[in-house]
Amino acid sequence: MASHKEFKIAGLSVLFPCKPYPSQFSMMDKIIQSIERHQNCLLESPTGSGKTLALLCSTLAWQAEEKKHQDICCCSCHCQKETSSHSDQVSEAIMNNSSSGKVAGNLTTLTMSEYKSGDCTSSSVLCGTPSTSKENCIVINDDSDEEFRPLAKFRTPGKTKPFRKRDWKQISIEYEDDSPASTKSPVAAVKKPSVDPESTCSITRSEENAGSQSCSSCACTKGSNKVTPRRVPKIFFGTRTHKQVAQIVRELRKTAYHDVSMTILASREHTCINPQIASSVNKNEGCKDLLKDVGCRFKDRVMKYQSQQAIKYLGLSTAWDLEDLVNLMKAKKACPYFLSRGLKDQADLIICPYNYLVDPLIREGMEISLKGQIVLLDEAHNIEDSAREAASQSITQEQIQRALQDMDTLMDNGIRIADISKLRQMCFKLDSFISNNGSSLTHCDFDQSYRLWSGFDIIAQLQHVDLGPQNFQNLKSTLASIKAEETEERANPDGQQRALSSATAGLLEQLFLALHYLYTDNMKYAEDYRVSIVKNVRYAAVDLDGSWLNSRKNHRGRRTQAVEVFTLNFWCMNPAVGFSDFSCCRTVILTSGTLSPVDSFQSELGLPFPIVLEANHIIRDEQVWVGVIGQGPDGTSLQAVYRNMETFGFQDQLGQLILGICKAVPKGVLCFLPSYNALDKLTSRWKQTGIWEQFQHHKHVMSEPRGSDKVDFDQILRSFYKTVSEDDTSSSCDGALFFAVCRGKVSEGMDFADNFARAVITVGIPYPNFKDVQVDLKRKYNDRYQSSRRLLSGNLWYEIQAFRALNQALGRCIRHRCDWGALIIVDDRFVKNTQKYSSGLSKWVRQKLKVHHSCDSMLVSLQQFTHARLEQELKDRFQLVGS
Repeated sequence: MASHKEFKIAGLSVLFPCKPYPSQFSMMDKIIQSIERHQNCLLESPTGSGKTLALLCSTLAWQAEEKKHQDICCCSCHCQKETSSHSDQVSEAIMNNSSSGKVAGNLTTLTMSEYKSGDCTSSSVLCGTPSTSKENCIVINDDSDEEFRPLAKFRTPGKTKPFRKRDWKQISIEYEDDSPASTKSPVAAVKKPSVDPESTCSITRSEENAGSQSCSSCACTKGSNKVTPRRVPKIFFGTRTHKQVAQIVRELRKTAYHDVSMTILASREHTCINPQIASSVNKNEGCKDLLKDVGCRFKDRVMKYQSQQAIKYLGLSTAWDLEDLVNLMKAKKACPYFLSRGLKDQADLIICPYNYLVDPLIREGMEISLKGQIVLLDEAHNIEDSAREAASQSITQEQIQRALQDMDTLMDNGIRIADISKLRQMCFKLDSFISNNGSSLTHCDFDQSYRLWSGFDIIAQLQHVDLGPQNFQNLKSTLASIKAEETEERANPDGQQRALSSATAGLLEQLFLALHYLYTDNMKYAEDYRVSIVKNVRYAAVDLDGSWLNSRKNHRGRRTQAVEVFTLNFWCMNPAVGFSDFSCCRTVILTSGTLSPVDSFQSELGLPFPIVLEANHIIRDEQVWVGVIGQGPDGTSLQAVYRNMETFGFQDQLGQLILGICKAVPKGVLCFLPSYNALDKLTSRWKQTGIWEQFQHHKHVMSEPRGSDKVDFDQILRSFYKTVSEDDTSSSCDGALFFAVCRGKVSEGMDFADNFARAVITVGIPYPNFKDVQVDLKRKYNDRYQSSRRLLSGNLWYEIQAFRALNQALGRCIRHRCDWGALIIVDDRFVKNTQKYSSGLSKWVRQKLKVHHSCDSMLVSLQQFTHARLEQELKDRFQLVGS
């Protein structure tokens, strides 16, 4: 393990494996402040700027410091006064030298330029400065770098908390808020701990027994040795995918906190090792049904290893990945899924995909309590959509009918007839409700019709199907009692079904969750919901595997048939409904490389985010080329709106522009289009005109597959990586061109470092489909409540969704400090109204943006940039060999 250096950040000693970048220091400073103040935080830091390392080190350092004081009564009534002569000397030295900026004695005075140049002495202790002693230091602020500018006020009014002992000697710098930046002078003073009246420890004396003194805030008793330890918050680190969980573990291994008690929560798809479940289409339901029927021998062996000490003894003593746990448990024949869940209670750090925290059903199933905990949500640019989806539910009429059959079987077997019949009657009325309204739907799209209810009309409709507020509570209690009894029972040897199937139980849980939000707090969220019945037409063929096909063509000689699918939807329009479950957390920290624009988060999520940071990128200006072009090689305007993209002129000129970029840029090129329909039309046109063939003379061409076929996508991605990595001098092809779609798999969290993405091209602005029913409802909802709930207008919300997707696509290029590449934004709107459209881009992209008014000048500039970077790579390589 590499040596770690100690840095003083926001009054806390943080061990960091290297000298932090300015953006990392700023992040850690904001994170520690937010945790100390019990406040929420928004952090935008570009990919490659060490965001994950900063998150881990700052939060784990704070947690480790809390653990040191866990068994100590720290109340003001019992704390000894800090009367250090050294402290007095420090205070006197500061007062005597504040005007000159010099400090006598053992204090070290640093300028920010000295920090950046690495000229700080080893005895200094400060943000970003290595420390080998406990001496205090003062930072003289340098206005040239706002990333390092100390806060004018450390404590937010009304949010003050008592300082810990470690803070008493902390030297802080304050500035007069009214004076201009150029004339501000630092005034250092030893801060006295501010006391919050609500948090002050009170000693209560009995009128009869004055000798017994007790502390109401920590439950300790004066004169006794009994101390109730305060609970140290757990850290929940949520990210988008299981693949990104592995990246977090790799970063954790670099830190001095790699031996933290931890666990990783993951689905059965990634952790189940039972051969009986391996072949299941749905491992989640397969596992649940197996446990109900005969049990699982792998789960039965979990208790033997279900402690942090046990797994450390078995070899997982340092930061471990999910793959490490699965391989270990395969050897021990114990279930990794239930083991990782069991380790959660003893873990200080819990890593998981963030839908485990956002989705109430998963959170309840995993028995996760967020009260008083620290929650980090990385890649949180889509958190608004995730929160709305978590509070929304959709069930098909086919699912309801299968549930009815399942309950009929239980009743035929004589299983809890009274309780099952209540649930069956409700499902039967719900099925009838869908059928009765299915013939009076409004046509909205080629294959879609719907009917909508809003506000308290929803409640009236639900009353008719025995799902009013009172009936709902009774049905919910009935389901809970059935599930509680099922945990104690297993099937008889005759194989008769004695429990609800996991599919039926899941259906009822989905329905009751939506109703829980709908009826909570005297139905305060009723106006935030829209209930709809939607009819979609799907095309299916009778095939050997019974697969559904989205095609009207013949399939293996058979004609596909149109099938009507009815869905009952509970659509939540307000992300604050689902995100309200996070109000009990100590601190919620949302981070991403592309949070911009940040305006929507506070209004949409319903929680205050008083601490906000938009960090600069760590790369130098010469490492990235950011340009906007609004016309093709012949001067044709390239405004990528629907009516223009349908024309052959636009399609042909866009193809010629992309071809010119492929000639100018080596290795990997990514091109993001607004939709799959646009990708299909452009591909078809380019193949007809021969442009596609010209692409293939310079790059191997690949396209992101439509749909969710993971196997096809993984194969194409591996082929892209392999092609770019090969150095084939015998071919004219240099690398690969990958056509992808904004909001697709390629644009979300994929890593295209170095040669895999020397250029990223974005075409147009990827607005959501305005014909989509939910998009239209959301826009109208925001317009309606814009003033009363301080929401963004429907149009502004719509714009933000587009730019957030655009920023995600652009973020695929620069992935680390030494990376380089070009970002090319193709759309005439950025040229004609640069100020308006560039405001939605991430801060680091916006600062480097250059507008090009002709295609030729843009390509010349791009070629010059590429040649300069290739030459620099050769120089760096020769220097490395020489050294």
